Amino acid sequence: MKRFIAILMICLIGSVAFAQDLVALQEGVVAFADDLAIVMAASSSIGNQWSDGFIGQFLHLGAGLSLGAIGLQSAVLAELIATTGLTIPGELQTYVDQYGLPFPAAALSAKLGGFLLPFDMGVKAMIMPEEVAGILSEQGIAMNYYLLGANVRYAVIQEAGIIPEIVLGLAYNRLAGNIGMTMASGSMDYSFDIPSPHPDAGTHTISVTNPTMAFNFTTDNYELSAQISKKILFLRPYLGGSASIGRSAVTGGLDADMLYDDNPITAEQYAEIVAAMEAGGLEAPIINAEGFAFESIVDSSFADPQLRVYGGLSVELLIIVLDASVMWLPVSNNFGFTVMARVQF
Repeated sequence: MKRFIAILMICLIGSVAFAQDLVALQEGVVAFADDLAIVMAASSSIGNQWSDGFIGQFLHLGAGLSLGAIGLQSAVLAELIATTGLTIPGELQTYVDQYGLPFPAAALSAKLGGFLLPFDMGVKAMIMPEEVAGILSEQGIAMNYYLLGANVRYAVIQEAGIIPEIVLGLAYNRLAGNIGMTMASGSMDYSFDIPSPHPDAGTHTISVTNPTMAFNFTTDNYELSAQISKKILFLRPYLGGSASIGRSAVTGGLDADMLYDDNPITAEQYAEIVAAMEAGGLEAPIINAEGFAFESIVDSSFADPQLRVYGGLSVELLIIVLDASVMWLPVSNNFGFTVMARVQF
């Protein structure tokens, strides 16, 4: 996995104590961004897997709604809270401590049986439901996203008698959106020194007022999956796994009102701040009047794909199918679940 991370941060030049804080902040933000990037790749797969890996050839058709969530690691969230001052409501904190911060996902998906050969093809799309956004907003989390995807599945072995159904699938998924979390209210001051012989040499202060931790994210990935299932009366247990390759990018940082020596920051002062940081031996940030940001890009290749293991059970009642499954991400030890209701015939 190739990883490129640039931490863009307002910092205290020449202070040993702040240098230690900067390292802690970098570790907390990067750990959360990396975990989010991994979870996004798995979340983008929602709607691809159905309990029966192959619905049958044309004229077979199905459509339904999938809902799910994957828990962002509580350990990396705790590290982020410790280094940024994020606040998590008490009732949500109890859940987070046990299962991690839930990253929700949803998709409307449809599949159509293929022609001649034993395959089917599907599409999916979704935007963040207002009800889900409202629930998260009540917990101090603002979130929005959209999801698009397409997939095809081929029955290597078709179900017959006691023989189970074994299928291979290939999918493309794109997930993009943003998430914001409330930080402690009030103002935080960051002082730094501009060294001589710069005309503005001396100690200066940047004030950050009512900050919000904000992340923007996108993921584009291709997923190869394998699944086995067997219908037993009206029940269908299934088990599968997938490997995805692609790119997940997380950008963001702190959104806030910012002042430089009690005045709005000008373009010239941006250059001064960057020069001061470089003179202090720290990586120069990109900052503006709206705050500062960072970027984490996680590339997965054929040599190092993102893996996912899942299993579940569906109940088939005539043309109504109720489906539930759990998943596990080995690389990060994240867990998640999905539920689905669909019409299929």
